Amino acid sequence: MEELKNCPACKGTQYTFLRKCKDFTVSGKHYNLVECSTCKLIFTNPRPDASSIGKYYESSEYISHSNSKKGIVNQLYQIVRSYSLKNKLKLINNLGTTSKQILDIGCGTGEFLAVCKENGWKTVGIEPNDKARSQAVENWGLSVFPESHLDLLENNEGLSVISMWHVLEHVHSLDERLIQISALLSSSGYFVVAVPNKESWDAKYYSDVWAAYDVPRHLYHFSPAVIK
Repeated sequence: MEELKNCPACKGTQYTFLRKCKDFTVSGKHYNLVECSTCKLIFTNPRPDASSIGKYYESSEYISHSNSKKGIVNQLYQIVRSYSLKNKLKLINNLGTTSKQILDIGCGTGEFLAVCKENGWKTVGIEPNDKARSQAVENWGLSVFPESHLDLLENNEGLSVISMWHVLEHVHSLDERLIQISALLSSSGYFVVAVPNKESWDAKYYSDVWAAYDVPRHLYHFSPAVIK
């Protein structure tokens, strides 16, 4: 476990304890959420370091990696995802980019990139999880690479779109990742990011058992103001 002394967003040194949340998926342990006194980012602290976080994703319940269809919850997830994929494709098609090149970071088992590929996009995926990455390649014939490949990507003209769908909250080194994204994106390109909103109705209603706290896999818990 690593304990952060500075806020990952603003580097502030003062933060306060907010609540404890339970990992219902893998470990069954409780983790502290703290809030930065300066920028109000909420983050999990202490947290597993980058070398040990992988084991917290090893569960059939973590569907973005397993793509399981077993059980009513997973079946409902598959139905909702089918609808969501159509909306995501519509969003990026409506951005009006001059070229159709997309990098999806944290692409999981590849369903979003597969839909993009079918609709004429040149696609590249990044996925740290070995099993999910293999499914993306084998099931959809996608070009998907481990996280280390980000350092090797080069595109002189820049990418039209870089997307991170519910991934930014998992990234250990925020500054480093955003610098990589900035370098790869064209001057007229778009960075599309979706994260859970800790100020949403369901977050307030469910409090410390809100599903999207998902500790310790979710390292940060954003609000619209903090994202800006």
